Amino acid sequence: MYYYESMSKQAIKHNQTVCGDVLENTRIKSGSYFGVFDGIGSGIYANIAATECASRWSAMIERGLSFSETCEKMATLMHKARTHPFPFTAFNCAKLTSKGHVQIFTYEAPKPVMVRNGVVHVIEPRYYTVGYEIIGESKTSVQAGDQILLFSDGVSQAGLGNGYKMGWGETGLLEFYNKICSEKSGEGSKGQTKPPELLECILDQCKNLSGGKHYDDTSMLIISCKVPKHLHIFTGPPSAKDKDKFFAAAFQKASGIKMICGSTTADILSRELNEPIKLKEQGMGFNSPPEYAMKGAAMVTEGAMVLNQVCNILDADPIEVTEETSPERIANHFYNADVIHFHVGNAKNKSHQLLPFRQLGLKLRYDVLKDIEQKLKQRGKTVFFDFY
Repeated sequence: MYYYESMSKQAIKHNQTVCGDVLENTRIKSGSYFGVFDGIGSGIYANIAATECASRWSAMIERGLSFSETCEKMATLMHKARTHPFPFTAFNCAKLTSKGHVQIFTYEAPKPVMVRNGVVHVIEPRYYTVGYEIIGESKTSVQAGDQILLFSDGVSQAGLGNGYKMGWGETGLLEFYNKICSEKSGEGSKGQTKPPELLECILDQCKNLSGGKHYDDTSMLIISCKVPKHLHIFTGPPSAKDKDKFFAAAFQKASGIKMICGSTTADILSRELNEPIKLKEQGMGFNSPPEYAMKGAAMVTEGAMVLNQVCNILDADPIEVTEETSPERIANHFYNADVIHFHVGNAKNKSHQLLPFRQLGLKLRYDVLKDIEQKLKQRGKTVFFDFY
């Protein structure tokens, strides 16, 4: 299984205050989706066009429309702009699956680029007609360490009218990237160029080619393939006793770091797995609940109360989060993981309905988990739920 980490950098067109390119990504079970959307024109109008297109694209994917159909619908919709005052947006969109399969659709945009072991090449699309529009489809596969580069025409058309008839194009980008790799190899870094450094170098070169100014909105997105770090959270007792064994089996099968949030949850897993629970650290108050230990679990803590605290901590800068309390330690596990699996029992906890629980402003388990999910996705994490 692979995980995809993205990094981006943008430069606003000279004399504009808003970038007309919008970057979008969404992660669901079928894969990780990334897009570069380039609105027509510049400034606010271009930004609105790109934002509208990106939002529509991600909404269709999240509602279950296939990636091919989504991108084809977007291209067909753009045909309106040929004859009507409709906001036009070019795009480069990629779908990458956990098994390393890659599908990219290119519409009125530069071709995608792939980097493997310091060697860079264009992923050539197959062009075909959708309605009255032409769209390109590229297919390839990736492995750990590979990178996919998606970018707007502010990159490929850099230098236009300043020594380049049509800009330096994908070919110029490839040559420049190889030059960077050669220089790094000479410095003893084995041709490896980190994404932040690569993005900075490319955007600086685009600016230099255009005479010291960006004459178009310029956006770069690098998608890096890596072996993911998995984190499994088991919380809440199953809705029926006969589901306890499946809950425990999922704990045994899970690979990566495993944590238990909830005393009843811990008791069930302890009984089903025949593993004793021991007190590891006495609690110091509300903000520092007690912590326990069980074989196979990296942490065993309280449930909804701890999860509420973790949810609040995720709003903080990671630099502020220490290892002093169990909520902080759980938050750090979230920061370090790439894929987070929540295994949630559906049994109702009557104590959560009591006045003291509500008085403290604590959210119910399911509600706080959905809030945590949103915050993790904003940090680029992949989140899965299984209910019992």
